[in-house]
Amino acid sequence: MEESNEKLENFAEFTPDPLKDLTIQDALIISAVYVVEADPEKCKQISLLAQKHPLFVEEPENTTTRVNKYVNLMQGGKSSKAVEAVTNYLNPEHRQQAFEFAAEAAVEDNGLTNDKKKTLRTLAAKLALDNEFVDRKLATIQNKPVR
Repeated sequence: MEESNEKLENFAEFTPDPLKDLTIQDALIISAVYVVEADPEKCKQISLLAQKHPLFVEEPENTTTRVNKYVNLMQGGKSSKAVEAVTNYLNPEHRQQAFEFAAEAAVEDNGLTNDKKKTLRTLAAKLALDNEFVDRKLATIQNKPVR
């Protein structure tokens, strides 16, 4: 039994932390996955949104794999830790981009639900975003035509 615990500890030392050395693309995905509450169906939309975003130049399959990685991580109870990693990693401008990307992912057929607005405001607080910026973006997204 002691030998198997030792093997697990050694394995853990070599398992990379998925929240270490994030890219801006990772941060945008994590923010969006957080807002859609890691719902796999809604996360498909994140991959489609990323294909249109100028920061994503990778193949769509790679983006989908990356989204799935963070969905699995965040369904495993690491949502707060993931958003904390995003906050620590991003500068203020990129935090705004992450919020905008997450807000786009949260839009449903009838705009933003009250629950999504609340979750977006929670994300904005965690990202230390200015309330005026958040209000302006939410108003813009709410009034945007349905995709």
